[in-house]
Amino acid sequence: MDNSFKAGWDYTSKQLGAGMAAQTSEKFISAIDESVCKLVDEMNVLGKNGLETKQLKGFVAEHWHAGTFNIRAALRESSNRATVEGSIRHASVDVSTNFGSDYSLKYIRTAEASVDSQAKNVLQAYHEYLRKPRKGEAISLAEYLEKYGYAKNKNIGKLISDYKKVLESNKDTNLTLEQYIKIHAGEYDIKTLLMSVYNGQHRLIPTDQLKNAISYLKQEIAKESSKETSNRSAVLRNYKETLEKLVDRISDGEGTESIPLTKGEAESIAALVKEGKFEPEDFGLKLSDVVTEEYIIHQALKAGYTASVISLTMQLTPEIFKAIDYLINNKEIDLTQLKEAGTKAISTSAEGFIRGSISSAITVSCMTGRLGEQFVRVDPSVIGALTVLVMDVAKSSLLVAVGKMTPQEMGQLITKELIISSAALAGGTIGQIIAPELPVLGYMLGSLLGSCVAAVIIGVGENCLISFCIDTGFTCFGLVKQDYKLPEETLSAMGLKLTHIHITKIKRTNLKTTRIKKTELKKTKLKTVKLTMVRRGVIGVNTIGYK
Repeated sequence: MDNSFKAGWDYTSKQLGAGMAAQTSEKFISAIDESVCKLVDEMNVLGKNGLETKQLKGFVAEHWHAGTFNIRAALRESSNRATVEGSIRHASVDVSTNFGSDYSLKYIRTAEASVDSQAKNVLQAYHEYLRKPRKGEAISLAEYLEKYGYAKNKNIGKLISDYKKVLESNKDTNLTLEQYIKIHAGEYDIKTLLMSVYNGQHRLIPTDQLKNAISYLKQEIAKESSKETSNRSAVLRNYKETLEKLVDRISDGEGTESIPLTKGEAESIAALVKEGKFEPEDFGLKLSDVVTEEYIIHQALKAGYTASVISLTMQLTPEIFKAIDYLINNKEIDLTQLKEAGTKAISTSAEGFIRGSISSAITVSCMTGRLGEQFVRVDPSVIGALTVLVMDVAKSSLLVAVGKMTPQEMGQLITKELIISSAALAGGTIGQIIAPELPVLGYMLGSLLGSCVAAVIIGVGENCLISFCIDTGFTCFGLVKQDYKLPEETLSAMGLKLTHIHITKIKRTNLKTTRIKKTELKKTKLKTVKLTMVRRGVIGVNTIGYK
């Protein structure tokens, strides 16, 4: 692999891991922010429906529980979601979920009232309907049962049919359908009519009423157990089922739950909603409050693992091709190469994990406003590139400090990385524009192409610069070292004996001057000697001298 192209590939292996970690963290925060904004928007819409606070609190509770559940689900990166149905149909579900649980919510004045409303059966629901104000006359129980589909039950359908026959045969009877049901309860299976209209749904009530509601239901169960009526078992089943389903929050059973809400809190939120003053920060729903240190660490570790795998894959791919090529040409495996590749893999994986974790933590901290409002909209790709650059600067500084790298080499390395990182960012952006349907893959390919092209261009530019410096003596502001000393190899080729002199400290002394007599030398014929041409060229990294 060409050295220039390899430099671009190596940088991409580092930048992609950190960049992907930052982008993953951005999506994480965006999902949470979207859930918070959705709850705020829904609350603002509720405030415009003209309802009084007492009537509004029930609707507020529905959106609160669904909204806070979705926020926490986004925090836990769970796909489970809750949806407010907004239906006012008979026995309709208030909040549905995509994990199979439905919820009926009742926020009424007392625990007993909330439970009675949750446990009401079909007959009680009909009486509740009769008490409500309406236009025109109320429909009969038979019409009510037929309207809401209860008559489809063959036993109830037969009961209604028989009752109608009684009315036709005895028009003077004052017997109502409800009375007829009680008289003939033993002849029909009427447990459907004595079952809660919310049967199968979870019954959600205010959290401050839960304890008293449970006690009340247990008392009702004990009371019904002592009765000897024909419908006792059906009523008992209703109360027991209501008790089993009674909750004060939405839960998916996997750790994600909505935030419990008292009746008073629901009324307070309703009052704020009516005034248009519902603000998430007043209820601990601001991003910086919701995304705690626990979630930042969890996201950073997860992103670190991803970055580690990406860096490892990018670095090992060329080594694998080398091994295959060697195997084809030599019919054997180069064990030394495999050892070097393994050592490189361990180092690359560890560094990739650190870069990814740091990049993720910085991205989350910026987007949640922990580092100031000015960094909330920062581009995650820039964070990834800066993370790589800063870590390489720190690494190079340590190498300079221990003498394993010169300041000139460090300057050259950082300059290269600045140019390549800029090209990688530009390439990634272009890749996303060209392939918007593949945002991750498009960014990766664009970034790889940009960094590799930049590395090749830098290589060509360096060759031109070095040639210019050789001819002119230009030092490029100190980045190129000009060494005018003859190397030892050249001096030896000239026939000069070399010896290493130990430097010692000599005390100063005053020497007497003497006059040397002049003598004339006889002219002699000199023998010819072989000449070695000395030329200047590259003798090290950004170092020009004689060779």
